[in-house]
Amino acid sequence: MLYYLYDLLTILALVVLTPLRMFRRGGFPLLRRLGVGAGEYAKRCAGKKVIWLHAVSVGEVYSATVLLDLLRKQYPGYHIVFSAITPSGFSMAKGIAKGDMQVIYFPFDIGAIMRRYFALLDPKLIVIIESEIWPHFLRQANTHAIPVVVVNARISKRALSRYIVFGMFARRILGTIKLFCVQSQKDATRLRLLGVPQEKIALTGNMKFDVVYKRKDIQPPKLEPIFKILEDFVVIIGGSTHEPEEEVLVRVYSNLYKKYPRLRLIICPRHINRIAKIEKMLAHYGFTLLRRSEIAGGFGQHEVLLLDTFGELFYFYQCASIVFIGGSLCKHGGQNPLEPASYGKAIVFGRYMFNFFDITHQLLSADAAFMISGEQELLKTVALLLEDESLRDNVGQNALGYVMDHIGASVKNIHLLEQLYTP
Repeated sequence: MLYYLYDLLTILALVVLTPLRMFRRGGFPLLRRLGVGAGEYAKRCAGKKVIWLHAVSVGEVYSATVLLDLLRKQYPGYHIVFSAITPSGFSMAKGIAKGDMQVIYFPFDIGAIMRRYFALLDPKLIVIIESEIWPHFLRQANTHAIPVVVVNARISKRALSRYIVFGMFARRILGTIKLFCVQSQKDATRLRLLGVPQEKIALTGNMKFDVVYKRKDIQPPKLEPIFKILEDFVVIIGGSTHEPEEEVLVRVYSNLYKKYPRLRLIICPRHINRIAKIEKMLAHYGFTLLRRSEIAGGFGQHEVLLLDTFGELFYFYQCASIVFIGGSLCKHGGQNPLEPASYGKAIVFGRYMFNFFDITHQLLSADAAFMISGEQELLKTVALLLEDESLRDNVGQNALGYVMDHIGASVKNIHLLEQLYTP
């Protein structure tokens, strides 16, 4: 009865939200998630053993990068189907797909649709990244005796409250999962509060550490000439910034660049469509915007380099002396501080880092980052780091040490998967 009610509510939600959310982003994902064209998935899976890997969006897909390579090595004869929900997650999964791996949109969690997908794909193992708990998805896996493992599992305070509200229904759904490989002891405790037995919980850590540490060894050849130019400077990078953080950084830079002639500022805005507005702001302070594609001719003191490309910020972090984490002076929750930490950089962020709450506090406890409350404190902190190079190096090395201490979650997870499901 509960599943019929869940289906009814899901369908009603689709009817109400589709005009607002789906068609605004294009109809293709909507049709795919309804199962249109799903028959082609079965053709590619025909005669193959299938592992179904699922992640909701970019962050979860990113976390799975190293695990995906390990899965391919551990189960060489298997066909991997990688599903995502958001268009950005789908695109990223496509970007990291290798061989004949198949990337699909995750179907809507409606009974009839899920039954069809399980009949078409016939998976032998299901691996969920982080916290994607869908009742019909898990019910079908349980019906077909398919083991389900949640890796990089986390349970937020908000999710815990929701599960408690749904009581026995939530416990029944969670009970179909064979193993939770959790990021932290806090996640393990919350799962136990929801009735998950201890023997189904393994503390393996956060796979994002593995991804950033492995990725830092890659340097796109096209960036090498730019990095050669940047070697001559002391560089501050503002990564994935939001309004008004760019202006704050420019004012801080304008207070310091005369004292430090080799100082340069690089800004990578979170939303590139704000470039014109940023350029106007720079002109107001007497600076010229230099686009990433224009740096080949040099990098003057009155120029601010703006990264107007996608996917390159991570690699630019290796050129930085100081990194400011965007989205942390305004209430956006910050960006991933592990990326500059993996390069051993001195990291500064504001107090709004709630998207990376645990990592933020662990970095601060390890003397591997600075938290500032506003522009004046940012100015003082940056000035201190510029003046004291040994402090800057020590903070950066602490950050790198923190990353090194936490790598290995992907390998632990693959070992547990092997124990649970052996071909």
